[in-house]
Amino acid sequence: MSNQSLKQASIRAVTGTTGTYEEDWHALFDLAGISGGAFNERLLAYINYKLSSSYNNLPSAMQAFAADNGAYNWDSLGTFDASEGDGSLADVVASAVFDLDATIAASYPGSGQTWANLVAAPADGSAQTAYDFFRGDGSTSTTYPTFTGSAGDSAAYWSFDGGDYFQLLSGVNTPFIRDLHKTTAAKTFWVAITMLAVDPPGTRHLFSNAPSGSAHQGVSLQIAGSGNGRFKFQQGDGLVGTNNLDLGSASFSANNQNHILIFSYDSATNTARHWVDTDTAIETSFTYLTAITDAAGILRIGTVGGGTINPVPSGTRIYSVAMGNEYLDNTKAAAIIAALEARHGRDYTP
Repeated sequence: MSNQSLKQASIRAVTGTTGTYEEDWHALFDLAGISGGAFNERLLAYINYKLSSSYNNLPSAMQAFAADNGAYNWDSLGTFDASEGDGSLADVVASAVFDLDATIAASYPGSGQTWANLVAAPADGSAQTAYDFFRGDGSTSTTYPTFTGSAGDSAAYWSFDGGDYFQLLSGVNTPFIRDLHKTTAAKTFWVAITMLAVDPPGTRHLFSNAPSGSAHQGVSLQIAGSGNGRFKFQQGDGLVGTNNLDLGSASFSANNQNHILIFSYDSATNTARHWVDTDTAIETSFTYLTAITDAAGILRIGTVGGGTINPVPSGTRIYSVAMGNEYLDNTKAAAIIAALEARHGRDYTP
C-alpha cells in the first residue's frame, strides 16, 4: 500500500467515508470544523489547527506536519492519527469546561432553544450538559438571540437586538461558576469570545454571573463606550463594592469589527492576562476584593446574571463563547485563536 493510501486509510478510519483521496480529506476537514474552500486552502488550515501553528504556505506546513508525525517529509508520511477527540476546544486546551459555537451544527443545529456545549468531559468535572445554554429565558421570544445562517456554516452567528441573552439551561451555576469571584480558594479561569462588536452606549455586560448593583457579587466581562469601545473586567465582593480592570481600547464603531477577546486570571499571583485581536498577552496586576459568598446571578452571555440590565447593544454578533479553568499563557491562547480561525475561516489577529 502506498503512503498516500495509508494517509487515506487513516482518514477513513475516522470519517467512515469511501470517496476519492480529496473527498476523504474534505470529510476530515468538515469533522475538524475547518471552513469551506479549495483543498489546498483547507489542508493548510487543518494543519495549522492540528499543530496550533500559523504557517502561511502549504509546503512548509506539510513538512512540519510530517515531522510532527515522525516522517521525513509529506511523501514519506503514511499512517497518522486523524482522530478529533470531541471536536471541541478541549482538543487543543485540556482545561476547557465549555465551548459554544454558532458555526458548529453539534452546538446549534439551526433550530430550537438550546446552544449546546461541545466539550464532552468538562475539565471541572461537571457533566457536559451542565454548560448547555438557553436562548434567553427559554420561553420569552423577546429575549432570544437570532440565529443567522445555516447549521454548520462557518459564517453563521447569533444576532442580538439590545435585549437578548443566553443563560445556563439548568438555571443553576456549577461550583466552578459560583466561585469565580471568591477569595476563599485559589482559582484560575479563562474566557474566549469571538464577536462582531458595535459601539456600545455606555457600559454593557458581555459575560456575567453577577446581578446589577454597586457591590456586583460575581464577575463580569464588559464592553464600554461610547466613541471608542473597549473591553473591561469587573469583580465584586457583594458587600463593599467592585474592582474594575480596563483591558485597553479597541475601536468598535469605525467598521463594526470582528474581534477575539481572551481573558484569564490567576488568584495565586493576582495577575490577569488578556488578548484582544492578538496572540501576545498584556499582563496586569489585579487583586480580588475579599469575597466568600456565591455569585448572586446565573451565568449569562449578553447581559448581567440577574434581570436584563445593560445588555449588549443591538447589532452585536457573537460567533463563539468558551471557558476553562486554568491561567493561560501565550502558547495556549494562540492555540485557541488558531482553532477558532480555522473554524470560522476568519483572521482574528490581522
